[in-house]
Amino acid sequence: MNGGLPDLAETVRMLAAVDQQLLTVEAELWLDGPLNGGSQAHHLRCAGGTEYAVKFMGNPQGNMVLARELGFGRAARLLGETTPEVAIVEITQAFLDVTPQIPFRQPGLAVGSRWVAGAFDTKLGGATGPFLPEDLARVIIFQTWAAGQNQDPAGLVEITTGRTWSVDHGYYCYPNTIPAPPDTGPGGVVVPGGLQPAAAIGQARDKMDPVLDLLEQLTFDSIIGAFAGAPYVWGTGAQERAEMAHYLGRRQHLVRGFLAPLRGGTP
Repeated sequence: MNGGLPDLAETVRMLAAVDQQLLTVEAELWLDGPLNGGSQAHHLRCAGGTEYAVKFMGNPQGNMVLARELGFGRAARLLGETTPEVAIVEITQAFLDVTPQIPFRQPGLAVGSRWVAGAFDTKLGGATGPFLPEDLARVIIFQTWAAGQNQDPAGLVEITTGRTWSVDHGYYCYPNTIPAPPDTGPGGVVVPGGLQPAAAIGQARDKMDPVLDLLEQLTFDSIIGAFAGAPYVWGTGAQERAEMAHYLGRRQHLVRGFLAPLRGGTP
């Protein structure tokens, strides 16, 4: 134990005890792609009429981004609707046989982020708001907690409503080696790429305390649970995913202090 937090070896054992693969949703129809970004994700319709931005095994960024997308996406949702729903997407040979648009020809398991119609990536520029303050507060707090060495994380904004989400978590806590990225964080505060920290926090300041309270009340079991269930075929085993969970556990009570100077308050 370290200040009440289990050590890494115990964290590996805790994750392995709950590491059962999650349910999948089957891809049915190609809609668009490749989308912006280095992983060359595609927009697919899946079973039940659900639509996802899907990253595939064999993508140019490597399979390591898949487990991070799933784990950090599920961790984000511990704070509410911080990111669109994430899911494991089953890519069958029958689907690939009628979908030549996808260059990744290996059937298997991919990761999907629920599609948000009418939204765009803040990193493309021009997103000045107004943003929905509750959403922006969750996104800033999550990205400050989790983004690690990724100093330019992505945000998704729906123009007509100001709804805002954190997306594209494949490089969070990477490279994932022991020791993990430093607890002091990349300059402390992280906001979606394309936004200025002071301006973004100014819009979200009044909605931050309930989210910070929720973050600090999370159990370590719930954080570990976010990283359980990733398919071993992605090559990210219990040890590496436990390191990600342990990293979040160490930073869980630091975020309020990181944000204090820009919020105009004290930790």
